[in-house]
Amino acid sequence: MDKLFTLVSIGYRGPKMKISNLVLNDFTNDSRVLKTSNTLQALGHNVTVVAIHENGLAVREELPNGVGIHRIRLLTKKWYKNRLVQVIKLSEFIVKFIVNYRKSDTLHCNDLNGLFVGVMCKLTNPNMPIIYDSHELAINDVPYQSRWSIKLKFVLEWFLIKFAKNVICVSDS
Repeated sequence: MDKLFTLVSIGYRGPKMKISNLVLNDFTNDSRVLKTSNTLQALGHNVTVVAIHENGLAVREELPNGVGIHRIRLLTKKWYKNRLVQVIKLSEFIVKFIVNYRKSDTLHCNDLNGLFVGVMCKLTNPNMPIIYDSHELAINDVPYQSRWSIKLKFVLEWFLIKFAKNVICVSDS
């Protein structure tokens, strides 16, 4: 209940907020994001889940309860998966996200990669609150991750979390 109170209480501008719930997957099997979105919608808010488009999925759809889903189509999706190309793909996603969602009342960013996109969007709208929902410990979420990678994620999260109005995490640690 604290989670929902936090989301509803910050940045509240009237009876209905426009909440963008950002996740960097295709949103086909993400029950936590779905439950959060459904609850916020039931509380009277206008919720859109923003995800990455995959072939065979609708770009836009609406759940029976009114939660919108927007899967952003990337022109660079079929490009190779080396690090430079991944940065280009992320940049394309960020630009398209900002164009469509910079006027949201609240951004709910799931995981560290979502927080990064949310902070880039917040730079275009400094008054927009960000909720950072860290589903798991981001600094060690990949098996056999290098120490350099762990340190980079730690520093990135330490810096980006300062832009969040509230943080939802899995444990006190």
